[in-house]
Amino acid sequence: MEEIAGPKALIFPELQEMQLFSLLADMEKQFFIDRTETIIRAASTCPELKSAAEAWMASIGSENERAMAEAYIAELEEDVTPIEKLIELLESEKGPQLFGELQAKRMLKKAHDVDDLGMKYCICASCNAGGAILDNKEKFLELI
Repeated sequence: MEEIAGPKALIFPELQEMQLFSLLADMEKQFFIDRTETIIRAASTCPELKSAAEAWMASIGSENERAMAEAYIAELEEDVTPIEKLIELLESEKGPQLFGELQAKRMLKKAHDVDDLGMKYCICASCNAGGAILDNKEKFLELI
C-alpha cells in the first residue's frame, strides 16, 4: 500500500485515514488468524473444531467466508470449555480416569489458579485461543 505524503496528504487526509483503518483491520484479522492457527495445531482440539477452523481459514477472501466464520463461531461456542466445567470434570471421578490421578491433580491445581485470576476458559491451548476469539466474536464477524 502506497503511503500518502507531502501535498497529497494535505489535499486528501481522508485517504490517510482510510489507509490507517485498513491497516488496523488487517492487524485485527491477523489476531484471529493467529489464534485459529493455534487451534489447528493444538493436540487438545477436537476434530470438529479443527475442521471448522480449517474451513474458515480456507475460505478467507472468498464469498463463503461469512458462512464459514459463522459456522466456526458456532463450533467454538460448542467446544470451548469454561473453566468451571473443567474444574467440575477434574473434581469428578472422570478426571483421574481420563488424565490419570497425578495429571488430574496437577490440572486441577492449575485450573483453580486460573479461575482465581478471573480467567474464563479451560487451561488447554485450544480453549485459550478459542476463548480469545469468542471474547471478540462481534469484532471477528465485523471484519468479514
